[in-house]
Amino acid sequence: ALTALEREQEAFVVAQEMVQAYPDSGDAWLAYAESAGRSGDTFAADRAWARIATATPEGSDRWLDATLRRVALLSRTAGAQAAHCDLLARAGLYRERMNAALGKQLAELERENRCDG
Repeated sequence: ALTALEREQEAFVVAQEMVQAYPDSGDAWLAYAESAGRSGDTFAADRAWARIATATPEGSDRWLDATLRRVALLSRTAGAQAAHCDLLARAGLYRERMNAALGKQLAELERENRCDG
């Protein structure tokens, strides 16, 4: 609700409280990751997406979504090329089982990022 009202900082504070109160809740971490990104806290958003990816089976839709969101964040972060190139390569292993939206996102990130050396 706070996000819909464009009250991003308040939404981020509520999401922080949610992950503190419910550290094993995937929904709490998803709200935290999204609100951290919208509020401009790239570090917190990356850590949250990493936690989500770690807590889900590699190659699953949730893992792919979290991983590609991390790549999008890291590709805007100076000095993070090795990390985002590794994540792109891992996500690319699951290209054949991706839904259309994830496949499109992967293709766009591959075009935007030069990870060939």
